[in-house]
Amino acid sequence: MADLIDSYSESNRDSFAGVYNGAKTRNGNSFNCGSAINLDSAKFYLQRVGSPTGNCYAKLYSHSGTYGTSSVGNTLLATSDAVDVGSLSTSWTLTTFNFGGAERIALSASTHYVIVLEYTSGNASNYVSAGIDISSPSHGGNLCYYYSGAWTAQADRDACFYVYGSSGITQICTETIAFVDTITKTPEIVKTEVIAIVDVLNKGVSRVFTQIISIADIVVKGAGKVFSEVFSIVDLVTGLATKLKELIESISITDVLSKTTSRVF
Repeated sequence: MADLIDSYSESNRDSFAGVYNGAKTRNGNSFNCGSAINLDSAKFYLQRVGSPTGNCYAKLYSHSGTYGTSSVGNTLLATSDAVDVGSLSTSWTLTTFNFGGAERIALSASTHYVIVLEYTSGNASNYVSAGIDISSPSHGGNLCYYYSGAWTAQADRDACFYVYGSSGITQICTETIAFVDTITKTPEIVKTEVIAIVDVLNKGVSRVFTQIISIADIVVKGAGKVFSEVFSIVDLVTGLATKLKELIESISITDVLSKTTSRVF
């Protein structure tokens, strides 16, 4: 399960920001990442107005300015999967934006970032409305928006948002659920080695080979099969946990384990 990095509750909403082409195309808030973690998802408190079309996104930017006073976005770091604006509710609803693949970037500890909702289509009658607090904002960061090619900070306002992340172990466990399900009575030692791959995923490919070779030592001399698979693993395991599921499913674990189903966990 993802961990909450930072947020400003929708219960604080007392106004809105219209996000659409010709006005604000990005609207969001600066936040603080307390510890190193991988970006997972974001939520905004949204409402569809009229009949807008196209997609909207959550985008993560590096931080510029003074946190809580003049925070604005700087460099684009990650973009979420698309959300069809036509699928948004006409009532205020927390809407989730997932970051997939290479967009699940590593966030640094004790670092400020800016998370925004972006919608570049629509018009003044058909737009995405984002919940904000203009009366008593109390988040440590501040609202900012992007209009006509420039960022503007609003120290007296906060956007309603949530940002979630996954630590290495959380992410790897999620990715390996299907893997474990496909192996009947997996030996516990395999489970241990799979979890150890967490350490590999955040290291360079140069360290992947050595780490994976150790797996050959724990199988019952099915090493020949393992080594034949290692080369494809080295190509695939490049720090992206989302690739792990595809990789594991491509390997015939029953061939590797040499029928050691009597050693179960």
